[in-house]
Amino acid sequence: MAFRELLRHWTYAAFAPGTLLRSKYEAFQRLLRYDAMCLDLIADLEEIRYGYEHADWERVAWLVRRLRRTTGTLVDLLVQMHPVRHMGLPEYFKKIDFYLQLKAAPPEPAFSPPYVLPLHPLAPAADSPGNESANEAANESLVGGKAANLVRAMHIDGVQTPPCVVVTSNAFNYFLENNSLRRAINRRLQRITLDDPEKLSELAAEIRTRIVKGEIPAEVAAEIRRNAHELAGPHGMLALRSSAVGEDGEISFAGQYESMLFVPPENAEAAYRKVIAGKYAPKALTYRMLHGLPDFEAPMAVLMMPMVDAVRAGVAYSLDPDRQTPTQNQGYAGVHVVEGPGAALVSGEVDPQIFRLTRPQSSDRPEKPQLRKEACSVEAVTRPLLRPDQAARVASLALSMERELGGEREIEWAMDRDDQLYLLQNRICPPSRTPSPTPSDDTFQPPEGEAPLCTGQCLSSGWASGPVVHARAVLNAADVPEGAIVAVRTLTPSLARVVEKAAAVVAAAGGRASHFAAIAREFGLPVIGGVKDVFDKLPSGEEVTVYAPPPTSGREASVWSGNILPQGLKAQERRERSSLARRMDAFMDMISRLNLTDPEAPEFSPKHCRSMHDFVRYCHEMSVREMFSLVGKGGRGLSGARRLESGLPISLYLLDLGDGLFPAASDPKIATPEDIRSAPMWSLWWGLSCQEANWSANLPHFDWDEFDRISGGIFDPKSKLLASYAVLSESYLHLMIRFGYHFSQVDSVCSPTSAQNYVNFRFKGGGGLPEQRLLRLRFIRAVLEAFDFTTKTRGDMLDANFIRASEKDTQRRLVVVGRLLAVTRLMDMGLGDDSDIERMARDFVQRAEEGNRQ
Repeated sequence: MAFRELLRHWTYAAFAPGTLLRSKYEAFQRLLRYDAMCLDLIADLEEIRYGYEHADWERVAWLVRRLRRTTGTLVDLLVQMHPVRHMGLPEYFKKIDFYLQLKAAPPEPAFSPPYVLPLHPLAPAADSPGNESANEAANESLVGGKAANLVRAMHIDGVQTPPCVVVTSNAFNYFLENNSLRRAINRRLQRITLDDPEKLSELAAEIRTRIVKGEIPAEVAAEIRRNAHELAGPHGMLALRSSAVGEDGEISFAGQYESMLFVPPENAEAAYRKVIAGKYAPKALTYRMLHGLPDFEAPMAVLMMPMVDAVRAGVAYSLDPDRQTPTQNQGYAGVHVVEGPGAALVSGEVDPQIFRLTRPQSSDRPEKPQLRKEACSVEAVTRPLLRPDQAARVASLALSMERELGGEREIEWAMDRDDQLYLLQNRICPPSRTPSPTPSDDTFQPPEGEAPLCTGQCLSSGWASGPVVHARAVLNAADVPEGAIVAVRTLTPSLARVVEKAAAVVAAAGGRASHFAAIAREFGLPVIGGVKDVFDKLPSGEEVTVYAPPPTSGREASVWSGNILPQGLKAQERRERSSLARRMDAFMDMISRLNLTDPEAPEFSPKHCRSMHDFVRYCHEMSVREMFSLVGKGGRGLSGARRLESGLPISLYLLDLGDGLFPAASDPKIATPEDIRSAPMWSLWWGLSCQEANWSANLPHFDWDEFDRISGGIFDPKSKLLASYAVLSESYLHLMIRFGYHFSQVDSVCSPTSAQNYVNFRFKGGGGLPEQRLLRLRFIRAVLEAFDFTTKTRGDMLDANFIRASEKDTQRRLVVVGRLLAVTRLMDMGLGDDSDIERMARDFVQRAEEGNRQ
């Protein structure tokens, strides 16, 4: 490949320089497009890394693959522009690309047995019978977080759980492999961003449909059927509950996944498919991405157990969030209870009765909690669902989890008709993330004489202000603007899709035990519940302030009209960096870190490229240099150029590379200024033909130095050997212009894409004395710097550049360059000292700015 490129380059250079010139220009145009694509991809990856965009790992992997391919094309295009000069570049790129591919590759999934495991208590000793199986059951990467937590609780005295098995995460991976679903899922995950909820829902539905229609591998299906019938017995029903890896840990996933209740054993396989499909529900995808957890780090295991014939059930806290105190082992345990199964409670559909019991003074003594006489529910209770001794038993169960397993605990429980208490779920309470400072009596003072719009129960503390948005039915995340106060009927888990858009949530129903309340506390989102007629009390669009102080403050949660937040509130603190961000840390230095910062430094070379960004920077800089030397002084490759006929005494030839001239310019040998379509050429010509230039028809402007050297006075001044040249297209210009004894080069892209635009300008030589030439250079430099050019001089040569500006600003700078060329063409011969240089430069800048405004 490299040899063919070299041979092609040398052949064109020798026999078809015009073809080579066009080929180089076409490669340059493509390179600019790929340069912009590379920078966009790098920016997309940085947005995800720093938490400004939430996406799945598959999107990260897809962006990395695209960046690698796009940067590789960029390298190839630079080599195409000059194969000899950039011969070694591809090998340096392949090395960095290889290491990046290794570091960004995800781990291979495991799909070997065991596929179904019975859950047993952990054996007390390593050599105890059955310990190997029990340890497998406690392996969270195999059985998921919910099942692993249940296994850890089984060995605690007095804890009773229903008999259960877990269909492992390996079985999930095997299911995907058996149905060739992994690639199909990944293709959809890579297209998901949380900024487009409709697309997320559409892609999520496609994934779930494929899973539900999938075939469970025969050996897995046989084990599910056998265990389902054994657990259910002759007349029983089953519960199949999600147990994804990572669930019920530091990230709770409360209510985000699917559970299937009252499942006949013959329907266990269908229920299993629905539970694993729930991993890709919009709310679950949103929640996982908000926490930065890659899909492959959260494979789905499924718990299968017999349904408990529950008379009452609910949630219990070892330390009630409503009554937290700063001193350890003080405060209250909380028991939330509803009639029948607890599904309606955790979904937020039903308000529970709440019992609060004093905690023991010391966790070393398992004292029986005592029922408090104060309020035991949100409203007055005429028929308590629990007797005091029953409430104490449930609270003791939660406290035993805290004592034996560590950390404040939240449990789900059920009690049957025989008063038997079952532990269904056990997890550590996720840490709350609240705004700073926390609302308190000292910082919030309601307006005197005004009443709040409504009051309610604080479910997640904090405060915020913003416009009210009503979500009466199914919540559409796209309809919730940033910073809105969302009014809802009940706290459903689907609200997790707006936790980082909403400023607060106010609900008519739903308690602290609801899944969404737990999620809101994780994200530091203020939530108030129990606001009857919420849609009437909070009109849509009205600006309000939500004040939800911690229950320990003794103040009521309330909503007030207008923005009455105290001044100087600090922004909410961000969460710790996510798992996805930490994974990206391993390779982002090979993507975004820029080591090649100085184009003039010796280190600005392929062998010092250490990242994709380095290669992008190097290719862009080198491609512009290639275009700057596009045409040699002899004008080789310009045989098809047209001579520009104008009122100016300039010998100038134009070579149109495509759309640089209007189609009406039909003469193949001659063009006029009116024929110029090229945006950069027209802008430069506008400045070059300015009135103040005082062009003299008696003094033709061509290469006098070349004329003196070769002509002996017999060459036609219109000869191409002495002329200036412009290579142009609709948005590109390369101009080499010769005035007397000095020459100038202008290379520019002027397009609607700001990132591609630039003006490079070089000026050298002159007919005056050396000191006169330097004075003119000082004048030109002062003018260019006044118009935001970066300049550098060496001897009597000046280089200047202006980059990445809008099309309009780039055109204005080209007009300035044209005016400079016109006004300074003979300036050096009239300069005697530097006393007037600054004044002359100021006067020129003023006239140029006035001309730009016309």
